[in-house]
Amino acid sequence: MLGAFRVLGKACSRIEWSLAVRRAFALTGRFLRQAQARRRPFPTNPPPVWTKVFVWAYNVARLTLGFQGVAGASGLWLDARPLEARSCMKLYERIRHALFLSRPNRFIAMCRGLEGEPLCCHVKNTGRLGELLVSGAEVVLAEQDAPGRKTAFDLVAVYRDGRIFNIDSQAPNKIVGRALVQGWLGFVPQRLLPEYRQGDSRFDFAFVQGERLGYVEVKGVTLEREGLALFPDAPTQRGIKHLEGLARLAQTGAQAHAVFVLQFSGATAFSPNQETHPAFAEALRAARASGVVLHAVPCRVSPDGMELAPLELPILL
Repeated sequence: MLGAFRVLGKACSRIEWSLAVRRAFALTGRFLRQAQARRRPFPTNPPPVWTKVFVWAYNVARLTLGFQGVAGASGLWLDARPLEARSCMKLYERIRHALFLSRPNRFIAMCRGLEGEPLCCHVKNTGRLGELLVSGAEVVLAEQDAPGRKTAFDLVAVYRDGRIFNIDSQAPNKIVGRALVQGWLGFVPQRLLPEYRQGDSRFDFAFVQGERLGYVEVKGVTLEREGLALFPDAPTQRGIKHLEGLARLAQTGAQAHAVFVLQFSGATAFSPNQETHPAFAEALRAARASGVVLHAVPCRVSPDGMELAPLELPILL
């Protein structure tokens, strides 16, 4: 009988130790996420040795203690691999490369296949894209065979200076939606509601967490100058309306997030495009002052997909 009590006591001690360690790692993950959200200094290119050791220990502990990946207690899964080595969320099944020739209007682009054949494509972005869509640029086309289409291809990505820029305006919502249900904000929402209308605005996502409702607006960023990612590339009254709506919701105590998805890698910071649309820059500063959490997240881009990077970039307002 005494031996049985000793075994039971050791088991209870191990359970208590396990719960304590789980809680410690949960708090660690939460701190890292909050530090990013509050823009505390965090090394974007930390020394690789201690980074790999910390990431390895953190992830091994999560696995051995039964955490459920990014949907676990802390909502943060660390990856020590270089950005280029990680797999992307596949967005396009059949792709081919071509050369961009001209853009007769916002929706159509004329390209030439690698064998010289002319190709008429639908441009999946109505923005100006003047820095990317230049004559002779190499582009990525996604084949489409939906009935009733006037074009057989979508123009989804452009190469510039040895890097690939995804220009699909629907891609940011897809990858952010997947990240949200995996705990990207530090928790797994009980419900995720896309295209949610609140008042006179419609936000990309609303989420239910306990008794609270939160909101997420996603903006795709394709403009970069000298390492600085900029948004917007053209005046956007709709963007201002979204920021003002998020600010009003944040003032009522709701969680409000504005996520700027950089559809490329290599930028060092993000900033509103003061030169192109000063009113948007002012609205962004006002939104942040009202409690809206701002995120600027670069992506790892491949010809057939895209994935959020693990760390956010500083935002220069």
